[in-house]
Amino acid sequence: MTGLLLSATALALVLSVATAPGAAHAEPAPSPPPPSATPAPGSPTITSPAPGTLVTTGTVTVSGTGNPGDRIGVFVDAHGPACQATVDPASVWSCTVPTLSDGPDVIIGAVVTGDTDRSDSVSVAVLSPPTISGGSNGFLSSGGVHGTGYPGATVTVTAAGGATCTFPVDSAGSWACVLSGPPPSGTYAVSATQTAPFSTESSRASTPVGITIDSTAPARPQLAWPAPNSTVPHGRAGAFGGTGENRAHVTVYGGDDAGSAVICRTIVAQGAWSCNGTLPPGRYTVSALQSDPAGNVSPASAAITLTFAAAPPAAPGAHAASPAPSPSSSAGQSAQPVPTAPSSPTPSARPPHATHGGLQTWSGASQFTNATPPTIAPAAIPGWLRSVLLAAAALLLLALPARLLATTLARARLEHPAAGRHRFFGRNRPRSEVEADADPDAHPAGILQRRLAAGSGFVAAAALVTLSSPVGSSPAGDVGTYVRVLIAVLIALAIVNAAWIAIPRFASVHLTGAHAVIAFQPRNLLVVAVAAVASRIFDLQPALLFGLLVGAVAMPGVTGGAAESVRRSAQGRLAAAQVAGLAGVGVLAWLALGLIPDPSDPLSAFVTELAGAITLLALGSAGISLLPVGALAGRAVFLWSRRVWVALSLAVYTVLFALLLPVQALWNAGTASVVLVVGVIVFAAFSVAFWLWERFVEPARQS
Repeated sequence: MTGLLLSATALALVLSVATAPGAAHAEPAPSPPPPSATPAPGSPTITSPAPGTLVTTGTVTVSGTGNPGDRIGVFVDAHGPACQATVDPASVWSCTVPTLSDGPDVIIGAVVTGDTDRSDSVSVAVLSPPTISGGSNGFLSSGGVHGTGYPGATVTVTAAGGATCTFPVDSAGSWACVLSGPPPSGTYAVSATQTAPFSTESSRASTPVGITIDSTAPARPQLAWPAPNSTVPHGRAGAFGGTGENRAHVTVYGGDDAGSAVICRTIVAQGAWSCNGTLPPGRYTVSALQSDPAGNVSPASAAITLTFAAAPPAAPGAHAASPAPSPSSSAGQSAQPVPTAPSSPTPSARPPHATHGGLQTWSGASQFTNATPPTIAPAAIPGWLRSVLLAAAALLLLALPARLLATTLARARLEHPAAGRHRFFGRNRPRSEVEADADPDAHPAGILQRRLAAGSGFVAAAALVTLSSPVGSSPAGDVGTYVRVLIAVLIALAIVNAAWIAIPRFASVHLTGAHAVIAFQPRNLLVVAVAAVASRIFDLQPALLFGLLVGAVAMPGVTGGAAESVRRSAQGRLAAAQVAGLAGVGVLAWLALGLIPDPSDPLSAFVTELAGAITLLALGSAGISLLPVGALAGRAVFLWSRRVWVALSLAVYTVLFALLLPVQALWNAGTASVVLVVGVIVFAAFSVAFWLWERFVEPARQS
């Protein structure tokens, strides 16, 4: 009963609570809040360079912001990373891109390493400085500069001193231009900038580079061989050579009516060059050019005419080889020969320009047309040094042995009077007879007869000099050229002989106390002939010539004792002045060759030949006259002062060898030149041996 009462009471309490006022609006108890979410990491940003910026250097520093600790990689046009950086605690990063490609739209991107979704990018234009690769040859140039740049850009080059040039860059990225002027030779600091179509300003200047400018063109090379108007046999290459500037590139050209072609190329070494080449059969005008390492091109050498021979015609009755039989179709069956097409005839050499009677071919070349002016430049120093050595060799092997032989023979004649009539050096007659011949009043012949003899001698000498080297391909085909050369040589002979007698004519009274009488010396024609024939035999180009046909003989004054010594001294001084004056005329004519334009017509060829003939005759005559034997002027100088003779001989022979005998040309001229050199050595050895015999052996035998 009691339990039932308690249960009813509990139920009543529950119902009273449920039905109490406000029970329907009671708020529930609050639940705990959920945990807060972690914010997403931010992407990096690029703050520099700004979009659209023109970058004018080949490198750029990229900077921006990001989450501290992030590793940022910088990419250029999706390639890279070009550089990397870590975001610092201040949320800033930066790194330098070492190389940028030129262009109007270069994309620079910043990407978080390991999270490519977080990135940023900007677009910039890039125009870096152009590069300077050098001049014409490395960093040596004649004024040209070249390098690389952005295709389509315009490059402006500036050198220290103000010289500039501008040139567009080609599609391959290359450019080249020549500095205005060009500037004088020297070393210059050169830099360049470029402007592209997409840029509003120029790139920065490139780093200056040093370029050495050589704006001086080399002198014309010397084409020493082959000889003018010679012929190159069919099937053989022509040999060409001469002298030039060290390290220069020489190109030999041959031209005819159809145009010009390169025969051969080579490089000058130690002042000399040589090369071999050929052209189709025909007659060509051949010349050489040289360009120095800087790219300067010289004037053309004196041109020569050269013929490349055609194949000789087949001998009469000769038959072509039988054609080879075709393979037989079966054993024992003879093969029928296959007919061959007739061969075309071998083309013959192109004929020279047509002439009328042979007298209007006045444009041929000769050794005087091709005379080369002297070269005075650093590159020519080795050649001049060789000429000095050759001059010293000529004194030791030719001049002094000749003097030794002459004095030995003279002593032998005194000791052996029976052999006195065999005279090889010195006078064959007493001095009184020679001086009497010089007196026009001592001759019964009339003045007209003597003048005719002298005129005939000059014409004969001119003919010998003209024939000392080839003129034209044949005498009949180049009559006009022969006549032109002969006239030039005649005038040159007159000038050289006038210079030879001018000094004694006006100075003999002061130096010797006697009047000088001009006399024709016909026996000198023998020396003219020997020099001309030897030059032709040994193929000396140019020839060694002698042209002194007159002399000045001082009429005797007081003789004997001290007067004879004074006379010998005066004659020595007079002879030295003669030789020096004649050599001076030759040097002046040689220098004048450098002022005369290249021959282009018969008249200009004549002027060149006149200067060339004066040069060869004056210097050759001075050199031969210095031999201290016989009645030559060198003997008088030698007896007066050996020091003066040595100094004068070295000077004259040095110039003579520089003009006539380039070392390389001498050795390349063939067997004849070897024979010439060996002959000189044998002559020197014979002279010394003969002196030793007469000085020591013969006296011992006699005792």
